[in-house]
Amino acid sequence: MLTLPRDYRTRHRGAFEGAAALPVAKDISKARPGEVTTEDLDYPADTNVKEGGTRGVRVLIDTLNVQTEACPDQKFVLLGYSQGAMVIGDALADAKTRMIGETTGALTQEAAEHVLAVVLYGDPRFEGQETFNVGSFDPKLGGIMPRQLGSLGTYAERIRDFCVEGDLVCQASLAAGESREAVDSAQEQHVAYYTNGMQKEGPNSSSTSSTPKQRKLRQLDELEVVL
Repeated sequence: MLTLPRDYRTRHRGAFEGAAALPVAKDISKARPGEVTTEDLDYPADTNVKEGGTRGVRVLIDTLNVQTEACPDQKFVLLGYSQGAMVIGDALADAKTRMIGETTGALTQEAAEHVLAVVLYGDPRFEGQETFNVGSFDPKLGGIMPRQLGSLGTYAERIRDFCVEGDLVCQASLAAGESREAVDSAQEQHVAYYTNGMQKEGPNSSSTSSTPKQRKLRQLDELEVVL
């Protein structure tokens, strides 16, 4: 049984994209009434991915580092959709493998150890060969800007990266641009996470585990969830 007394926070990016992860946060909140606070990660989630995403990586790293130092008993669950998933993944990755936020610093060892679980949807940096992937994706395809295989290996037991077949963002394919119908279909798949049931799988991914390390994490006294 995972106990979450006092402070269990959720952060998400942007009104539209945050909405994909928000039901996950709500389900976790329902499981621990009165113990969850929901907050936004404040950064410009717009078409200027390099500038806005870099700010997002910096804010997330600083938030986790500062919060870990101030409240050493807290733990974090990170939830992100689309650009938010990219920000989270690059914040966790080594700087030399990032596409954004290469010079924004890194999580302290203590903060990294406090990341209990990571749930991503429609990740532009999706790598089809990773063992922590979930969904109907083609493993031969990656995202628009796939990560280096193994770059999130430190967190592999704690990540669930959701991707569905036909999602142009996490299943990049030249065929998606061959017609307007193909583009429309790819866009529909990218928002399918709102309705395909994967939002319900997210809370399970963040609160259940089968490895010895994760079973140990379930016994921790405090948890802070970050989107």
